Amino acid sequence: MTHQDRTEVRSMINDVLMGWHSDTVSREVLTNIALDKIEKHLGKINDKVSEHEKIININLPHNVSLCPQVVTIKKLEENMITGKALKMYIFAGFGIMGTLFSVGFIIYQIVIK
Repeated sequence: MTHQDRTEVRSMINDVLMGWHSDTVSREVLTNIALDKIEKHLGKINDKVSEHEKIININLPHNVSLCPQVVTIKKLEENMITGKALKMYIFAGFGIMGTLFSVGFIIYQIVIK
């Protein structure tokens, strides 16, 4: 390989690498531009969200006592409490009946034997 051939090869490699470098740089620039657009758009959305949050905080109650459905909520709570009490009463009744039946059966077995 002559000196001129080496120079040509080096020149071609240099041109290829420079093209790759410029391509990479241009992609980075385009990516940064797109990210800036996304960031601006998110900023606008976040501003709108905070505006809506302020409106919600001003107009809506944050306490059950201020809710227009207080009576319905209390009725539902009472129904839940009475339902639980009824279930516990039924389970306790079955437990007591089972215990009495077992004791009666044991006494019956003792008396028979």
